[in-house]
Amino acid sequence: MKEGINFKNILVGIVRITAIITVIAFAFTACPGDGGSGGGSQTTSSCNAHNWGWATYTSGSGLRECRNSGCTVTAGVGDRGPAGGVIFIARAISITLLADSPLSDKQVNYYEAWTVNETASIWGDSGTQISGLSGGGLPPTALGSGLRDTQRIVANMAGKSITDTAAQRARAVSGTGTTPGTRGGYNDWFLPDFAELNELWKLWDSKGRGSYENLSTGNYISSSQVGLTGAWALTFSTGYRGDLSKNTAANVRAVRAF
Repeated sequence: MKEGINFKNILVGIVRITAIITVIAFAFTACPGDGGSGGGSQTTSSCNAHNWGWATYTSGSGLRECRNSGCTVTAGVGDRGPAGGVIFIARAISITLLADSPLSDKQVNYYEAWTVNETASIWGDSGTQISGLSGGGLPPTALGSGLRDTQRIVANMAGKSITDTAAQRARAVSGTGTTPGTRGGYNDWFLPDFAELNELWKLWDSKGRGSYENLSTGNYISSSQVGLTGAWALTFSTGYRGDLSKNTAANVRAVRAF
């Protein structure tokens, strides 16, 4: 006589399979990205977008590991950076920075913006055209000059005992010093060049504007110089690109590249 189907055993098996699937699904839930386009696989629930172990880096791939769980994360625009700022550029870029001699290039994969504006400031030293800066008659479209620009502007202001300009605020220097200050555990902040600033505006615009990342609708100044008396600025409310007097105060948002 054939045995009947043991529905109890089948039910137990289904429960066990469901539990296994649930565990697997939990183990590989994407790391939180604060609404960005990043993501990854985590092995525990302790992975947090604000605590990624950014020091773990695979050159060229942009991969990072969650500090508390061992997951692998690829960050995207809108995610949080290692200093706690929002990532607004996520692609390989070669930036130029000042070295003792000569200029050297550094490849970065991300830019993050600090969480608040600095005190509104003037670009400064109107009447002087600092050599070697991005800019000119048209707003620059190439990324990667903000750090070098900022270093040169800060050095120029320090040499003339000028303080509290936009580049100095972004660099977080003290007085007429040139040593950068620290925000969020990092001391490599700078005033973005116009192209970099434009990328931050694009993110703000795509997120519905408002108070996203504490950005506002006014003018933001860049490190890019127009000439003797002007610098390139961007009006966030309209997206207008304009030549702003170096003596006119504007919003300042510090950024860093890594």
